[in-house]
Amino acid sequence: MTREELVDVTRLARVHAKRAVRAISRARRAELTHATLRNCIILGSGRSGTSMVAGGLRFAGYFMGDDLHRGTPGNPKGLFEDYEINRINEDLMARGLPSLSFPPGTGWAVDVPASATLVVRRSLERRMVAQATKAPFCFKDPRFCYTLPAWRPYLGDPAFVCVFREPARTARSIVRELREPYYSGVDIDYGRAIRVWVSMYERVLEQRKRGGDWVFVHYDQVIDGSAVSAISALVGAEFDASFPDARLQREVRGGDVGRDALRLYAELCSLAGFRPQGTEPGG
Repeated sequence: MTREELVDVTRLARVHAKRAVRAISRARRAELTHATLRNCIILGSGRSGTSMVAGGLRFAGYFMGDDLHRGTPGNPKGLFEDYEINRINEDLMARGLPSLSFPPGTGWAVDVPASATLVVRRSLERRMVAQATKAPFCFKDPRFCYTLPAWRPYLGDPAFVCVFREPARTARSIVRELREPYYSGVDIDYGRAIRVWVSMYERVLEQRKRGGDWVFVHYDQVIDGSAVSAISALVGAEFDASFPDARLQREVRGGDVGRDALRLYAELCSLAGFRPQGTEPGG
């Protein structure tokens, strides 16, 4: 072997060694990340930024579901919601209040009365357990605002990430989303959308009183990156701060939201350490 050939072989060996070290490092990082990941539930009203937060954790190593929704015009980068989680939650809602009628897939825009009682029958329990055993999991669904009490016995000790934004902006966005052609049979106006917003966050705040580790984040805090460290610290995973995209915001005008929504919004902002901007706190 000539000296030149020996140099080439040595150089090639070094390249392979470096690649091997990098591969081991990647595997070790993945192993450590998996070990520190905390099961996570992401909830909050639809059209509030829950998909954006879930998307920031899409590469963290979580199980998010076997059959995720595709992106839509309202969420072109993906919803990060699983059909089976949606179906379980809508079954819980329907059985809790048989008189409540809504087209399949639209339970995220329903105003569930506080009097509704969630009934977990054996068949539903088996389905819930089947999902909760796929740890580490990160399940996102606005319907959790209503159904979380039924899930908690099966979830262990997950982190809860609640996402919100101004009630007027959210309500206008709900109405606009439900007018898209992929939804049908849904009749909702601005006033009803506000009631949905109020109902959901009233339930969330009630669940917070029952314990657990929670972080509340405003949509704008995710966009500007100020909430990233709080989310990462709670779930034990790196949040991809490049995922949120302010260009995807669909601007909608505000409107009157009522005292209940203003009271709830003020409480949520306080929990998130967020100071509303502008002259209209509701939207």
